[in-house]
Amino acid sequence: MTSKYDRYVHVKYSFRGVPTYLVGLWDQKAAQYYWPISARAQRLSGASMAFSRTIAGFNGSFSYKTRKSALAAARRIYGPLVDAR
Repeated sequence: MTSKYDRYVHVKYSFRGVPTYLVGLWDQKAAQYYWPISARAQRLSGASMAFSRTIAGFNGSFSYKTRKSALAAARRIYGPLVDAR
């Protein structure tokens, strides 16, 4: 079963083959992933998003052990964006 939030959930595997589910947005035009950063990091840096061109560089506070929890986070983060379409 697919969800309308599947496009925001990406899988990253450790060297042992353990999956980590990451929540972010792939921007095809810029060829990079974007994801929100924590409130503390926003205050310190003045930025609201982080980015990486590869899944290996995709990390941060929005990583989850299960796909279900990653989809719930994507719904919480990107819900207004999806519902506005």
